[in-house]
Amino acid sequence: MNDWVCGNCKSINRGSANSCYSCGGSREIVAVSETRPLGAPTYTAPAPVAPSMGTATLAAADGQPGATATTMPGFAAIGALGAPSAQTQPRQPATTKDLLGGLGAGLVAAILATAIWYAVVTISHYQLGIVAIVVGFLVGQGVVLGASRRGSPILIAISVVLTALALVVSEYLIVVQFVNEELAKEGAFVDVIQPASLMAEVVVESVKADPLTLAFWAIALFQAFTIPARQLGRSRS
Repeated sequence: MNDWVCGNCKSINRGSANSCYSCGGSREIVAVSETRPLGAPTYTAPAPVAPSMGTATLAAADGQPGATATTMPGFAAIGALGAPSAQTQPRQPATTKDLLGGLGAGLVAAILATAIWYAVVTISHYQLGIVAIVVGFLVGQGVVLGASRRGSPILIAISVVLTALALVVSEYLIVVQFVNEELAKEGAFVDVIQPASLMAEVVVESVKADPLTLAFWAIALFQAFTIPARQLGRSRS
């Protein structure tokens, strides 16, 4: 015998019942056409399930033999979100190899910057002090790249010293270039290689004649300091 479902209240009634047990409606009027076998289980809609975020198995904390592992849905995804990424991890401090690489690359950058400054003056026949800023930038970047972007106070000192040497040498070569251009009219010239004391005196007198040069030098040295200093800050963060 088949039971039937009331179309009004959705109650299930025995097949022998002529009216609904719940609302009293007549079977001939309220009964739905679909029937099911007597005693068949009532269908219940499944509860909505949240999207799975992955699973992770947690072993017993005490590590004793026979401990039962527990699986926790979503734990793996939560742990992955909380784990620091490789991009946010601080860089390692500079090694001896990095220091040597920074020194070598910085020295090459200093020579290149000196050559560029000297070439600009030779071509334009005018001393552009603003080019000194390029010297500090090139040396600072060379030191950082040579050290594989590692940070160290030694690299900062290397960058500043190489920049200062490049500025002094460039200034001396520029003065000698101007002097030789004037002496060339008389068929004379000055050797580039002179005693160290004379070379230093030439640079000092040149800077005194144009104090604005010191401002450009200060900017260049500031760049030579800050570029590797930023890498040092990242290594410690």
